[in-house]
Amino acid sequence: MAAAGPSSSKDILSEVRTFIAGTSKEKSISHESLARSALHLLQTLPVARHAVLEHLCSLFDEAVKLHILHSDDPTYEEQGESSLDVVIQDVCGVLFNFIKTNPLAWAPIISNWSLELLGHISCKYAHQCGLSSTSSLNELLQMWVTCRPTKALMEVATECFAAMVGSAPDVCVDALLEASVKYSPHFDWVVAHIGSCFPNTIITRVLMCGLKDFCHHGNKRPDMENRGDEKVPKMDSVVDILGHLASKHRQDIRGALMKLFEESMKSDSEVVKVTTVPFLLELASRSDMLLQVLSTDLIKSLNPQLLDKLHANFEPWRRRNAPEYMSLITLVVQLIMKIDFTTLEVLEFLLGIASPVNTNNFPCPEVQEVGAIIINRLIFELQRSVFHKHRDSSFDVPFLSSLVDQSTSILRQLLDSKGPRGDWLLRITAYIGLSSGEDLTSDMMVFILCNATSHVQLCRFVQLQSIVEVKLGDVLPVVVQKVTDKLRSYEVYLLLLSVWRYMKEFPPTEDPDEVNTRACELRHLETIRAIMHNNIDKMGAFYGRFFSPFSSSD
Repeated sequence: MAAAGPSSSKDILSEVRTFIAGTSKEKSISHESLARSALHLLQTLPVARHAVLEHLCSLFDEAVKLHILHSDDPTYEEQGESSLDVVIQDVCGVLFNFIKTNPLAWAPIISNWSLELLGHISCKYAHQCGLSSTSSLNELLQMWVTCRPTKALMEVATECFAAMVGSAPDVCVDALLEASVKYSPHFDWVVAHIGSCFPNTIITRVLMCGLKDFCHHGNKRPDMENRGDEKVPKMDSVVDILGHLASKHRQDIRGALMKLFEESMKSDSEVVKVTTVPFLLELASRSDMLLQVLSTDLIKSLNPQLLDKLHANFEPWRRRNAPEYMSLITLVVQLIMKIDFTTLEVLEFLLGIASPVNTNNFPCPEVQEVGAIIINRLIFELQRSVFHKHRDSSFDVPFLSSLVDQSTSILRQLLDSKGPRGDWLLRITAYIGLSSGEDLTSDMMVFILCNATSHVQLCRFVQLQSIVEVKLGDVLPVVVQKVTDKLRSYEVYLLLLSVWRYMKEFPPTEDPDEVNTRACELRHLETIRAIMHNNIDKMGAFYGRFFSPFSSSD
């Protein structure tokens, strides 16, 4: 305990009487006098600790109530500090001194007390503070830190953490998360604020708490009775807290998420092995920021060996929980549909699993089968989305929209791919075009026509045409026009100009004596031949039909 000044038994007894009389309302005692007695007892009489801390709770509660009552009165703030504000400052000063002089003894006690009180106040006044139930975490945080009593209480709690985080981080974080479970979501602003002060510790422990809660609630059998008083899993709270910290601690969050995944792969617990990935996917479904982190970092780490191990971890669970497994596949597909960044990398990752090109390093057949299931489901959902967009033009599929800028790369892969890989790329190409419209679709068809160098590649043009003409019946004339326009380059202009000059210089005549010499004609003919040769090269597979005549000698 913090050392107190020398007090006689009579002094302590006098303070006890004053404290009892004031708290029981036997006498009218000022806030200042009652607080002074309470703090004296807190230092000198250990058995009175709980009673004193309970009284201090009522003191802070009263101060918060007054702040909320007068928050709409502009003259209230102009009056400066009230007598209750002064008392709270004195109380906090004493508590800070306790934490500083004997942190091992006092920090855990004051930490638990301050967090419990913050949770109680946050819940009690949640609907009286002028904010709606849909208010963001930042709005809640701003509102509570402008309230002097809760701001002072938060500073006390933060000081306790600072004293404990180095020697006993689990103790302080467990107290924080216990209060969070009890008072969520009204308590999330406290966790977010303290998390910004101790990001590494809080982020890691918040994820662990969320995973533990997810394991408990997310793995129940359907026939288990639902208890009415059971709390909902804290997924939204975890997402809100991480979202609040993301602006300044994004890298810490990335590291913590990946560490959680990597540790699950090494865990001896079967529950942790099969629950961590669904937990991370569930987080991603609730936060675009977390989806971005997982779709970049997690994909980079999933090499064929790790995928095989992940399959081995899930296989026993999959056999026992087929419906839940297919729900997990559905969630993966839904997340892919939401991705609007690194989409080409995600697509290539999926194709690399389902139809690997590198025969020296590829996942086991079972993993390839799962990859094929995901791609087929993805293509089915893309098809549904494309046809839905034609009924509702405002509907958007981020995955397809993001691939528009990558269409050239996808088309090159389509021309180079065979088998299922080529068929998947063909469907995805078609849906990119249908989602974007006739202009992009026709551009892609022109690209295939002008870059195909074999009959098989030209067949891709016909296959793509058969898919897109279901919705874009007039696309082929547009393609023909664009192919024609593609040949009307500056070189074609020069070609026509050269022909015109030739005819101007040597107008047609039937007189044999006026026929121009071969040397004069060649001056123009060589230019015409070169320009046509360059443009014919743009015609892809048709180039071979024209190459020989133009390469032969005259």
